[in-house]
Amino acid sequence: MRKSFKSVVAGVLTLCVAGAISALGATSASAAAGPFDPDVNAYGTITLYDFNGNVITSGDAGAYGSATNPTGLSYAVASVPTTGNTLSKAHITLYNPQVASPVNTAAWAGVQLNSNTTYPLTTAPAPINASLNAATPMPAVGTQTLTSAVTAFAPNTAAGWVNLYQLRLVNVTGAAYAATTISIDPTTHKWTQTYPTPVTATTTTLAVTPASPATTPVNPTLTATVSPVAAGTVQFSDGATLLGAPVAVAAGVATTSVTAATVGTHSYSAAFTSTDPAFASSASVPTSYVVQVPQTPVTVGLSATAAPVYLGAADTFTATALAGTPAVAVPGSFQFFDGTTSLGAASATATLTTSTLALGVHSITVDFIPTDLATYNNLTISPAVSVNVLAIQQGACAITPANCTDAQNFQATVPAGSIVISTPYHASNPFNIGTMVLNTAGTQYTASNLFGNLANPANGVTITDTRAGGLGWTASLQSGTFTNTTAATGSINGGNLGFTGVEPQYISGNALNLAPGNVVSVFQNAAPAIALAPGVAASGLANPQKFASALIGAGSVYVTGAFTLNAPSSVPAGLYGGIVTFTIA
Repeated sequence: MRKSFKSVVAGVLTLCVAGAISALGATSASAAAGPFDPDVNAYGTITLYDFNGNVITSGDAGAYGSATNPTGLSYAVASVPTTGNTLSKAHITLYNPQVASPVNTAAWAGVQLNSNTTYPLTTAPAPINASLNAATPMPAVGTQTLTSAVTAFAPNTAAGWVNLYQLRLVNVTGAAYAATTISIDPTTHKWTQTYPTPVTATTTTLAVTPASPATTPVNPTLTATVSPVAAGTVQFSDGATLLGAPVAVAAGVATTSVTAATVGTHSYSAAFTSTDPAFASSASVPTSYVVQVPQTPVTVGLSATAAPVYLGAADTFTATALAGTPAVAVPGSFQFFDGTTSLGAASATATLTTSTLALGVHSITVDFIPTDLATYNNLTISPAVSVNVLAIQQGACAITPANCTDAQNFQATVPAGSIVISTPYHASNPFNIGTMVLNTAGTQYTASNLFGNLANPANGVTITDTRAGGLGWTASLQSGTFTNTTAATGSINGGNLGFTGVEPQYISGNALNLAPGNVVSVFQNAAPAIALAPGVAASGLANPQKFASALIGAGSVYVTGAFTLNAPSSVPAGLYGGIVTFTIA
């Protein structure tokens, strides 16, 4: 295992996050359309969308939509095409309505919120990307918001005008515009569309009782539920056929009944028509409903050849499926069960023989499905047959002689195992031997650092031997030259590295411990007292040196110690890195 040693300095980065504090006003926003609606100068209205292409009618006036704020205001699209206008560019502007009689929307002051944008917006989400009407994305995060834009205006105080503003989607070609009115609450900073009046979506669900399939005669009851509750009527249908006149919705529910439903498959549905302009109409999904003639009941019987039965003995179960008077066999498939556990796939075979039931009481049943589902009951389950499987007792050999003797072949494998030596250090996590210190004589630099200790033995060497045969092992290490990684010149002789204070750190309860024959021997390898210059004949750990061994090595052990590195005082400054190789054999 090859490990590198480097001396490193870690920097610390401190991040500070500043919070924003906003002052809240005390006036609530208006929720009614303005006295200037509809704007006679506008060619249409505006539909507003969030980041994912959903229609929205309110939101935070202080932020636009984004991937991290998907419900925020993101797109504005004109409700109708501009007459005679070719595909061009558009932008969004916020206007401050001015109280005047008569109303003159052309005289109002406005703040443009974004730059001109070419439409259609093909990269926007559906349905925006398919619209050929004038459209524009709202400004990016961090630009002027609705909240900041209104600070350019003096607030309106006249009754019916308070907190109302007009958004205009302006076509650059011809300067035509579509408009919508919003209120902006100065306290909550929430915008709400007031014109055109927002329409709340509804959902209509349909329930049919009794459950399908039903047998004649049957009078199904159709119940439609509209949510949220809204005024209107529900038209019930069977496919394209209307089921009577529309039924008024009361407390969100409308009900009708079908008299003597015919045999066959029906497709019932309910369509809600809203009479409240604040709520949209909706329709249920079609509900398939099957009406069939009464089915002939099937009687399924089940018997066993033996109950109780001894363990390993065969037991045969026979099922019957009969119907009518006189009773006749009904074709179909049988599937046997032990409780809820299937004893095999369904088949036309009415018998099952098994000798694999475990000791104890078993509840055997059979499910029968007739081939002719239109004539007979869909699924019939037999009464349970209880079978008690007994252990073989004295005298049982006369019934099942083979159960009295059972010779079995056994085998086991002893794996060869392996031996591994490792440390927690690698190229991206080198062992830091420390900053070298010059001695008082000025002749030599020295650095030393613990390679694991009693408190943290895993920071040293880990040896794990799982080999079979009680083999021994010897662990050695060898150092290469340390080179200057921050300058073009400079190296430290690998023979200047030493490993001393070497001790085994035994693992409690492990096979490799202080028991006789399992002792780990250690060997000290001191660094040379006088540092060797680069190129001088190898010494110290420049050649492989033994540092631990065991006669019987099975188990795991940690080996710790201290590395010491010397260097001549003539070595250039820098960060030196080298490779130390640990070997076990």
